[in-house]
Amino acid sequence: MYGPFLNDVVGIPLLFSKTVLAAKLGQGLACFAAVGLLVAIARTSVASDRGRLLSFYLLCFTAEAFYGFISKSDPFLFLFVATAALIAAKLRGIAAVSAIGFLAALAFGMKAHAVAYFAPLIAVQCFVEPGVWRRAPALILAALLTFLFGVALTFHFDWGRFSDWLHYFLMAGSVGVVPSQLFFENIPYAIVLALPFALRIAELPRERRAGWIGALTITAISVALVCFIGAAPGAGPHHLAPFIPVWLQMCVSLPGKTSERASARFLLPVALAVAVAPAALLGKEIVDMWHGRELARAKLAEAASLHHAYPSAEFGPTDSAHLSDMSARVGAALAGARFRFDIGGWSDLNAAGVMPQDEPLLSNCTIPYWVLPAQGRPFSWINYFTRKPAFPMADQQRFVETHRIVESRRYFSVWRCVGSKPK
Repeated sequence: MYGPFLNDVVGIPLLFSKTVLAAKLGQGLACFAAVGLLVAIARTSVASDRGRLLSFYLLCFTAEAFYGFISKSDPFLFLFVATAALIAAKLRGIAAVSAIGFLAALAFGMKAHAVAYFAPLIAVQCFVEPGVWRRAPALILAALLTFLFGVALTFHFDWGRFSDWLHYFLMAGSVGVVPSQLFFENIPYAIVLALPFALRIAELPRERRAGWIGALTITAISVALVCFIGAAPGAGPHHLAPFIPVWLQMCVSLPGKTSERASARFLLPVALAVAVAPAALLGKEIVDMWHGRELARAKLAEAASLHHAYPSAEFGPTDSAHLSDMSARVGAALAGARFRFDIGGWSDLNAAGVMPQDEPLLSNCTIPYWVLPAQGRPFSWINYFTRKPAFPMADQQRFVETHRIVESRRYFSVWRCVGSKPK
C-alpha cells in the first residue's frame, strides 16, 4: 500500500524538467547511492572475507535491479534501509534508534509494510550487547517518537489525508496471497539472503549466540511478514530486497568470519544462480526499450497533443493486448493533465472488492471525454490480479452505447459521452 511520500520524492526532479528522464532520475540515483552504502557497511567490518560478503549481497541486489528503472518505491526503500543499516553499524544508543525511527517513517510514507525492514536494526540495538536490554524501553520510545514525527511529516501533518489512506489500506488487506509465489519465490529468496548470517552465527560459541535470540526472533517475524505481503497478486520477491543491507549489517557486527569452505565454495555460486536470470531479463528489457524508443516517443507526443485538444479528458484502457499503450498517458501528465482514473490503482481497488457500480466513471457523463487506445473493445482488459474483467460486460456495453468516437488518431481515439456538451 503506497503512501504520499513517493509522489513527493518522484515529483522533485519534475519541478525542474517535465520529462520522462526526470521522472526516472530519482530511482536511478537511489540505486547507485544504495550500492555505495552497501560498500560502506561492508567496510565497517575488519573480517578478511568482507569482500566476498559484499559480492554475495551485491549479486543478490542485482536480481532486483530492474526496479531501478520503473517508477516505484523499491529503490527508495532500499536506500532508506541501507542508510539506517550504516547508521546502526557506526552508532549506538538513542541517536542511532532515533535516526532509524525517522528513516522508517519516511519509508512508511512510501509503503506501509516498510517498517518491517527497520525492526531488526532497532532490535539489534536493544538486545544484542550485554546489559543493553535494560535501556530497551527508552530506546524503543525514542524510535517510536521520531517515527511518529516522520509519519506526520510525510503526510504533511494532514490527519484527514491519513484517515483516507488508512481506509484504502484496510481494503488492500483483503486481496489475499498466491501460494506458489510464497513458497517457490519469496521464501527461497529470503533463505538465500539469510545464509551468510546463519553460517557466521553458527560458528560462534553458544554463550555468544544467546544475546541474538531476541533480535533474531524479531527479524524472523519481519521477514515472514514481508514474505506474505510479497505473495499478494502482482507482488513478488523484490519486496525482500531491502533486507539485504539489514543482513549485511548483522553479518559485519558479528566477530570472526565465515569459513573459507562456506563463503568461497558455496555462497557466491548461490548468489550467481539467483542473479543470472533476472540480470538477463533486465538486459532484454533494456534492449527492447531501446529498439522501441521511437514508437514510445510518438505515442507520448500524441497523448500530449490530445490533452491540449481535450483538457478534461481521462485516459482509459481497451483490451489487455493494448494495455501497454496506457503508458503513453505520461506524455499527457507531463503536459499538465490531472487524472482521476488510474488503471493501476483501479486494478488494486477492483481486486479488493470495489466494483464499477461503486464508482460510476463510465456512465452519467461523469467524465465527458475519454482517450482510449485506437484498437480493442473499451474497458475490456483483464485485471492482472483477479484474472477477470475489471469492468463487467454490462459496463463495457453501457460505455459503447453512451459514448461516440469524435476523433481518431494513429494510436488513440477520443470518445465523448452522448449527454455531455461538445468542447
